[in-house]
Amino acid sequence: MNNLYHRQSYIFIVMLLLPYTVCWHIHAQDDKSSISGHVVDAKGDPVGDIELAIKPIIMKRGYEKGIREPFSSWSKTTTDKDGSFKLTNVSPGPSRFVILPELGSPYEIISIEIWDITVHSTAFRQSHPTWYGKPTFSIDPGETIENVIVNVQEPRMWVSGRVLMDDGTPLKNTDIHLTVYNRDRDTFLFVFSSGGGGGLSGRIARTDAHGYYVSYAPDDDEEYCVSVRYKGVFAKSRWFRLKKGERKDNITIRLRGLKKELQLQEERKKMSMKMWSVNPENNHAYKKIECSSWNDALEKAKTENAYLLTIEDEAEQKWIESRFSDRVLFWVGQQTFSEDNTLIWKNGNPVKYTNWLNIDKNLNTSISKSNVPIALLFSNKKWIPIETNNPLNQFVKYAIIEKDEY
Repeated sequence: MNNLYHRQSYIFIVMLLLPYTVCWHIHAQDDKSSISGHVVDAKGDPVGDIELAIKPIIMKRGYEKGIREPFSSWSKTTTDKDGSFKLTNVSPGPSRFVILPELGSPYEIISIEIWDITVHSTAFRQSHPTWYGKPTFSIDPGETIENVIVNVQEPRMWVSGRVLMDDGTPLKNTDIHLTVYNRDRDTFLFVFSSGGGGGLSGRIARTDAHGYYVSYAPDDDEEYCVSVRYKGVFAKSRWFRLKKGERKDNITIRLRGLKKELQLQEERKKMSMKMWSVNPENNHAYKKIECSSWNDALEKAKTENAYLLTIEDEAEQKWIESRFSDRVLFWVGQQTFSEDNTLIWKNGNPVKYTNWLNIDKNLNTSISKSNVPIALLFSNKKWIPIETNNPLNQFVKYAIIEKDEY
């Protein structure tokens, strides 16, 4: 490690929340940074003519949450016949080495050597999801890192391809529901559509900057089929056979009718924002609205001569759960104390019923004194206080407003 001090740089290895996800932090004082080295295979032989890039990512609590810069600004290069590469103008902040196309490349990165430190990726092991355990580094502007060794291997059995929209453009950097079906046709029963045996593997996947997806679900000599579901639109490939250890590339899934479906969804969304629902038990009217914050929701409620939702009893809670079943967070009325120290809703109604999410009663009281806004959770609509610095704050984009009579 003496060479690190000689270079007047320092390096930290930080274990993040996900095991084996490692982050280097390299620091210097100049304006530009670069990384150079070699790409070699499992035998140590150079790997030429592959496109290597630095992917600038957003990391939160050990998870990759997106990219910091558009694909066009990534640092990219192609290795020469000796496997040599040099990446310049590397963006500061959390980053990863990737081989392009990121999903569907002919190699996967299994480890990275920087000076005398080697970090192994667990992202492509049979028992690990592909987002797990990828080496991550952060380099400050001005550092020149040399002699980096990127070790690669041919990936295990997979299916990969691209997701395209109506006009043929790729569906980029988007979460999709990807399902891989498998069936064994070594039986005469497949003369009927329901014959034979098979299964499926479904998961949420994310396309890359070119619309590529990849799945490592195949693990046997069988026939396979890939389907993609996105925003209510479904598309499916033809069946194809893979022998054990083989890979299938370039499976194009075109989401026909996506543009029309998105337009219909937007129209339905606008209609739902205009429509009031009446609870026959109390004759109150309720509506979902979009908002940027709790205060924004409060002001929008006032413009409609309404107030943020207050839940008076269990019956009203159950009605809210059934009517507003969206899997989103909703702002509701804030609790506070009146002059006589009675717990009341923001609109002045007394608090007669609570439905907190496993929060100690004493904590509820202290939170109420602080006038912390309350939200309903995604599925069970339990109540949770969300302070300004709570990470959940950014995900609350809706509120429920209420009128006493409609």
